[in-house]
Amino acid sequence: MKSLHNRFGDYLTLDDRVAEYILASVAHPFFKLRWVPESALAKVRQMFLDRAKLEAAGSCDETVVSSETQDQTNDFFHLTLTHSH
Repeated sequence: MKSLHNRFGDYLTLDDRVAEYILASVAHPFFKLRWVPESALAKVRQMFLDRAKLEAAGSCDETVVSSETQDQTNDFFHLTLTHSH
């Protein structure tokens, strides 16, 4: 049991250093919060919500940048025809 705790102690204690793995487990449809001890539910829920908000804010910024890039690309290919006599 000691070797298990040595290897997975951070995961079992829900240490912030392994937050990415905790969030991956919580986001998985099969596991969700089933494995989280009741004493840590509020902490893990908040961790998940904070990350979701952060990701949502980041994706909004990417959308704006992507839209600006698209406009620049369209300008590059916009050709105007002129008639020369």
